[in-house]
Amino acid sequence: MYPDKSLSTEENRKWKYQTYIKDYLACIKSVDDNVGRVLDYLDQKGLSENTMVIYTADQGFYLGEHGWYDKRWMYEESLRTPLLIRWRLGGN
Repeated sequence: MYPDKSLSTEENRKWKYQTYIKDYLACIKSVDDNVGRVLDYLDQKGLSENTMVIYTADQGFYLGEHGWYDKRWMYEESLRTPLLIRWRLGGN
């Protein structure tokens, strides 16, 4: 998908940003949905107890902060690292 060639420079910039953000958020939603599917499966199969689930990824990403859209610059947004841990101990 490409922007309309009749867009002004500013409109083109906004179009690119909106397209990027929509794609990024769709990716995040997919990760969230599928981590949920894994956790639901473990619950349904009785595997949750004594199973540790760890999800992590590479460092964060800019969503327009500081005028950037990648992670090459040493600002806090690009240093954050997602980490989820779920551990349910079996009880006695």
